[in-house]
Amino acid sequence: LVDPRIERLEELLEKDGSNFENQRALGLLSLIEGHYERANAHLHRAYELNPGDFETTVNYGIVLAHRGQLQP
Repeated sequence: LVDPRIERLEELLEKDGSNFENQRALGLLSLIEGHYERANAHLHRAYELNPGDFETTVNYGIVLAHRGQLQP
């Protein structure tokens, strides 16, 4: 069963992949659900779009730690 929030965010990102907030939100939802590869992809993109965002940086760091990476 797919979370309807994830489906909606994916639809929005198909239209505008440069939307920082949607990239971050989908990354966070993916992280919470344990989908680390998907979380990595979206949080990495959110970080590229807005490297000064604290929440993105922290969550991206959590994903990298789950993947055994110390740096992107």
